[in-house]
Amino acid sequence: MERHKRFSMKNEGKIKKIDKKFLSSLHRLTFPQVLAKQAERLGDKHIAIREKVYGIWQTFTWKDYLRYTKWVALGLRSLGMQRGDNVCLIVDNHPEWLFSELGIQAFGGVTIPLFTSAVAKELVYGLNRVRARYAIVQDQEQVDKLLEMRDELEHIEKIIYIDPTGMRSYRKDSWLLSFKELLSFGQELEKEEPALFQDELWQGSPEDVGLMLMTSGTTDFGRIWHLR
Repeated sequence: MERHKRFSMKNEGKIKKIDKKFLSSLHRLTFPQVLAKQAERLGDKHIAIREKVYGIWQTFTWKDYLRYTKWVALGLRSLGMQRGDNVCLIVDNHPEWLFSELGIQAFGGVTIPLFTSAVAKELVYGLNRVRARYAIVQDQEQVDKLLEMRDELEHIEKIIYIDPTGMRSYRKDSWLLSFKELLSFGQELEKEEPALFQDELWQGSPEDVGLMLMTSGTTDFGRIWHLR
């Protein structure tokens, strides 16, 4: 995924005060719809996300944020994701997490984050508990955990890994897909159906389930909260 140049404070304009009418309208929107409104309002003039990579600040504008979110959503649709499908996230705190979570929600999917520190058996239980169709994971470590328990993950159709480090020897495994490839699938689908993202995005309702969180401190993952 393309990374941006070092951020300069001189390039960041002052954000205009949000008027009360605009602010009051947000409670009727889903998170991806709020992102779309912010991208329309702030575009490339304001920074939405900053991440320090090898000591250098990388930045994403609001327009970037929406664009990557769109490509994730379209990429997952190209894989077959449908409204109401569950997708697990086993990722670290990086921009790709945000792009993935809102991309899934933009097309009516439900995200379920799982701990990267969990052992393979715990991850398998969580994935099967919600009958997830897809899992987006951080790196080789998380891929290896799932490969170890592959025979028990009959519901998982595709594992999408973000960090390609160490993954060269895994490329022949059709069960695995890189995040970069997912974005490419999204770009191709956008060319074929340019109106699809907007159509799906605005079908979303604030009453939809967007996120499921398994409670920490339990051994059986007995309770699941649905957050709207």
